[in-house]
Amino acid sequence: MSALLQLAGSIIGDQVMVADAIEEDRRQHSVVFSGIKESKATTATQKATEDKQQIIKLLDLCDVECLPVKVYRMGTTKEHGNRLIKVELPTRWHVRRLLGAKKKMADGIKGQI
Repeated sequence: MSALLQLAGSIIGDQVMVADAIEEDRRQHSVVFSGIKESKATTATQKATEDKQQIIKLLDLCDVECLPVKVYRMGTTKEHGNRLIKVELPTRWHVRRLLGAKKKMADGIKGQI
């Protein structure tokens, strides 16, 4: 019985380690943007589509040749101010390339792409 409990504990511990590794990998593929204006669209899907289009324009501006895996606003809608946008890219290389073009990114966001 004790050996069975030890085995179960070991399996659970391994599953937690795998889940942590997956989450860390996902974090390394993510970038958070601020200052991108909220969409004036009326439906949630239209807003999400416009956010994704804004991010795609920003990726083009920075010469990052990929499509975002995920794009979403963080938090609840505010009357004044813009929520952060979290973007997940396919690889860490794409993230590094994007971050290497900070000047282009900043200019694009200021001009609202």
